[in-house]
Amino acid sequence: MESQQQYFKCSPSYIDSIDSSLMPEIQEAVKRLPERKRAEETAIDLFWLLAGKGWSFSRVPRGISDRAPNELEIEDTIDAIKDRNNSDLCISFANLDRGPKSDFAKSYGERRLVQIGYEIDNTEIMAQDFSKFRIAFAEKRLVLGIEMVGISKLELSKDMLVALDLDCPIWIIGLK
Repeated sequence: MESQQQYFKCSPSYIDSIDSSLMPEIQEAVKRLPERKRAEETAIDLFWLLAGKGWSFSRVPRGISDRAPNELEIEDTIDAIKDRNNSDLCISFANLDRGPKSDFAKSYGERRLVQIGYEIDNTEIMAQDFSKFRIAFAEKRLVLGIEMVGISKLELSKDMLVALDLDCPIWIIGLK
């Protein structure tokens, strides 16, 4: 899938400093996303592509099968992916074991947490994702938030970040 990217209080070199595999891994996952008619189908594909690369997740999308679609070429079963999941990485507030969570998360070492939010159309959920990133960053756990949005929401998401005056680094990926 084609995409456009925006960087808020970060840059490609900053992302590379977290881990040199981070940016290529995310870009490869986005490129491998097949064209789908519904956002829910894209969410399922994204789940397989990220969880298959070791990203933890807060929940399994509704309607997911035991195996990934063949075109994704992922061998793991849903049970194998669930077995290695650490959903605690998705927690936004360190002192709460329940509450808001990001969609995906991966640790690149101590205090090197990256979280991903995925929201194609709903700007309210997008704003909630930004708030989750801000809190985790303020707690000195998060080094980068990644928000994946529909391409039509890319400029709006950038404007929203400026209006919210967030202080955390966020990489925005607009999916076409």
